[in-house]
Amino acid sequence: MIQLLRRLARCAIACILAASGARSLLVAQTPVAVSHQQCVWRAGDNLAWAAPNLVEKDWKPYTGWRMDGRSPRIWVRCQVNLSPLAGLANPALQFEYGRAFQAFLNGRQIGSNGELSGGWYTSGLAPVFPIHESASGLEHAVIAVRISYRAFEESEPVRIWAGEEEWLKERYDSIALHRSHRFFPVEVCYLAIGFAGFLLFGMYLNDRHRLELLLLAMCCWCQLINRTVEYIDVAAMPTPWALSTALFAAGQCLGLPIVWFIFRLAGKRVPWLFRILIGVGLLHSIQLLLDLALPVNLSLRASAAFYSVYPAQIALESLTALATPLVAFWPWSGIEKRLRGLALCCLLWVSFETVWLAFVIFTSAFSEETTMVQQWANFLLLIRAFATLAVIVALVALLFRNQRRAAEERALLAGEMQAARSVQQVIIPEAIPCVPGFAIQSVYKPAGQIGGDFFQVLPTASGGILAVIGDVSGKGAPAAMTVSLLVGAFRALAHYTQSPAEILRAINQCMAGRNSGGFTTCLVLRVDADGTLTAANAGHIAPYADGKELPLENGLPLGLSAESVYPETTVTLHPTTRLTLLTDGVVEAQDARGELFGFERTAAISSEPAEEIARSAQTFGQEDDITVLTLDYAGAEAAYA
Repeated sequence: MIQLLRRLARCAIACILAASGARSLLVAQTPVAVSHQQCVWRAGDNLAWAAPNLVEKDWKPYTGWRMDGRSPRIWVRCQVNLSPLAGLANPALQFEYGRAFQAFLNGRQIGSNGELSGGWYTSGLAPVFPIHESASGLEHAVIAVRISYRAFEESEPVRIWAGEEEWLKERYDSIALHRSHRFFPVEVCYLAIGFAGFLLFGMYLNDRHRLELLLLAMCCWCQLINRTVEYIDVAAMPTPWALSTALFAAGQCLGLPIVWFIFRLAGKRVPWLFRILIGVGLLHSIQLLLDLALPVNLSLRASAAFYSVYPAQIALESLTALATPLVAFWPWSGIEKRLRGLALCCLLWVSFETVWLAFVIFTSAFSEETTMVQQWANFLLLIRAFATLAVIVALVALLFRNQRRAAEERALLAGEMQAARSVQQVIIPEAIPCVPGFAIQSVYKPAGQIGGDFFQVLPTASGGILAVIGDVSGKGAPAAMTVSLLVGAFRALAHYTQSPAEILRAINQCMAGRNSGGFTTCLVLRVDADGTLTAANAGHIAPYADGKELPLENGLPLGLSAESVYPETTVTLHPTTRLTLLTDGVVEAQDARGELFGFERTAAISSEPAEEIARSAQTFGQEDDITVLTLDYAGAEAAYA
């Protein structure tokens, strides 16, 4: 930007001089171009080729020069008459060329740009070198340019200007200022696109599940990098070639995020064919990085090999971009309503890119850029910039709308989950009833916000207890609703029967056809005041009595068959017996190595207090809901005391 302001000031001075009557001086000091017809060239490197009296036998006309990618060094020699410079106060030569080079006049080096051995240079410069030759030396002058190539690129031959030193600088600055002014609206559009990228990145940080926001942000940044590098080149801002090449390599990775973004929007995985095509599209970035990493000879050969297939690579990239939305959203007649606007924007976006790439392929067939080609290029660049900005703005607006809808849906779901938690807090007892002759402890540790375990303990009219423990497969609100149904059915049935088998049979018939592909395990037992235990089991883990598993007959889980029968098992408990009921969250606890807590460890700690059992399973590695219920039977004497 400082360079542009400096050039603007120089142009203003030139205008003031012209307006003040210095027109004759301005005309007299107008720079003169050295014609390419006066020049010859030769591949290779020999400092003796700078000599003014060199015989140019094997040299070729410079008008037919083309890069061949075989030699990183070439020399250019021009036989010119510079005698008109003799009357100037500060005569100089200016060299417009984006390469590392050394300049010689009559065998004497007058200046250089960059570092010749490695081919490194600063782009955006048109160095001006003062000359101090006698009048006779100017009349038959020989200008020699020693050039080093690190990368193969289609570029114009070196341009040499002769004239007054300050006017040479002002001429170049005015041209660069004019080109930057013409390209400025394009750059402004892409600055806005880059800002949209940061906005999208902020939206992604707010919702990490929406990867498409990050991918679109990457697309915006790639576009901004590409156009900024181009603007720096057009405005002739001095920039290290290595830096601009590295930035351009990053910008050329646009194909990866844009294809991934479109398929992500459509809710589909990127097909393998498109992954391969993306890899082919990344070859340009790889080639640019190789230009920076390889020695100068290998760098030139590698880039020359790539540019031999560059038109085909651009054509393939264009077809990939155009095919991506067509494949991702196919069939178009079945696109969801919320995705129609996004799909249309994606199609328009890649269409603009395809038109531009087709234009690049078409114009690459011209050996020189004609005025018509330049005019069309400027027009298409501007149209492409405004169209891309409009599409990006539309995409951001649509994605923001979808994100707001998603936030509203999450808020609604959170409300439903909160309601389900409230229901579960009601149906999971906070306080265990006090029954003479029994000491009861319970622990409930859900794995998530809403669990699928349940238990209830009710006193019986005869002084005993009636208990149920179970596990509903699944999580979330559906499991909570099923639990509420089971607990409500158990409480209602306990008023009419205290037979565990009858209770399970009735609940099973109530659950028939309501499991939605899942299942429910359940254990119901009754312990009378005299120590008689009657139990019926529907696929649940058997209880433990003083560390030993009670042998119970098993029935099918609830809801699988309306005709299931649940036999009862009767056992007599002796005083001080501890009965332990638990869910499979204890047995299926899993450590970092994938090892299960297992039945052996469970049996070994089954005589511990309920809190200790649950803590051991949690420490080992909780994977599922954990529920532990311990019933300590004190004996009939304690019950009737």
